[in-house]
Amino acid sequence: MFLSRDGGSVQTTVPVIRALQMRGYETSVVSLTVSRPLLEQRGIASEALDEGGFASAPAECLGALLKRVKPDVVVSGSSPAKGIPPETPEQHAIIASRSMGVPSVGILDYWGMYKERFTRLGDRADLTLVPDRLCVLDARCFDDLAALGIPAERMSITHNPWMDDVVCRAMEARIETGRAPVSGLTVLFVSQPFAETAAVRQRSYTQLTLLDTLIECLPTPPDSGSHRVIIWPHPAEAADRWSEIGARARPGIAIDVSFDRDPRVFTDVDLVVSGHSTVAYEALYYGVPCVSLRPTSLSEEKLLTEELELSHHFDDGHSFRTYLATGGIEISRRNLAARKNALLSEGLFFSDGRATGRVVSTIEKMLEEGG
Repeated sequence: MFLSRDGGSVQTTVPVIRALQMRGYETSVVSLTVSRPLLEQRGIASEALDEGGFASAPAECLGALLKRVKPDVVVSGSSPAKGIPPETPEQHAIIASRSMGVPSVGILDYWGMYKERFTRLGDRADLTLVPDRLCVLDARCFDDLAALGIPAERMSITHNPWMDDVVCRAMEARIETGRAPVSGLTVLFVSQPFAETAAVRQRSYTQLTLLDTLIECLPTPPDSGSHRVIIWPHPAEAADRWSEIGARARPGIAIDVSFDRDPRVFTDVDLVVSGHSTVAYEALYYGVPCVSLRPTSLSEEKLLTEELELSHHFDDGHSFRTYLATGGIEISRRNLAARKNALLSEGLFFSDGRATGRVVSTIEKMLEEGG
């Protein structure tokens, strides 16, 4: 049985579901409103979780679901809790499956937010929230989780199965370094539901203020040219969030809202801008410079991609404007190629494209041991 809440968590399971189905395994996929469209786009049938029942009595809801489905193994992504854990469907599924003697496998899609995934209160992992086997991203991720208190024998380094196709597409794409846009920049703005989660996360900005910062900082385009900003809405945002976006445009800047997350866009854009979206991970495989706009950011919020010198963080418009005006994008694109080769040789961050096979092997081993 597969169960995940957030889009990134569901993505990790999609290639694994397909691979197991091709091997003849029967799969039961449980979906939520926020992530169901991704499964539908991939042609994966699912049953809807009783979200009302889960909201009122999560433990009972997941317990009843497992008793009805009777899975041999429960596989999930790992969505971070928005409140005090256990809060996510994945966390409750791990607890319920363990109480019924059903093995569980979790797959990470993101470096960080480990406390929201695997602790209740304090700084140490609560092993009741940790699946029997956790598929982690790389040696850095493994070490961070071990320091949190997760036993090494419960972790396997697999990377993220969703990235397998990204690796193949990026290798096939023509990746240029040092190219300079002629008629203007094409920027992909990846929105996140900051306004919708303001009460929980307590950030001082929203996705709209980040977009405004981007628009204000774009330099004057070349003569007769124009910049283009493509907005990718987030599925958890209010439905009408971008209905009047044209009012935020200014001369020399065209704004488009696209609900089609076609990965081919990474061969055409000059820059990806977000708060901290994992879409940046995919863009980096294509050598596209990535910027995180996080006003009043705390030091502990530093992203892994920033620590690895793969992306840039700006907490004010002045520094971002200077970056754009002084050729920062072209410099970043050239530097990315060198950093990618170095990190691949160290087995850090970038995948080799064989994560799905590793996760499938992990699941099959759990099935053998359970049987």
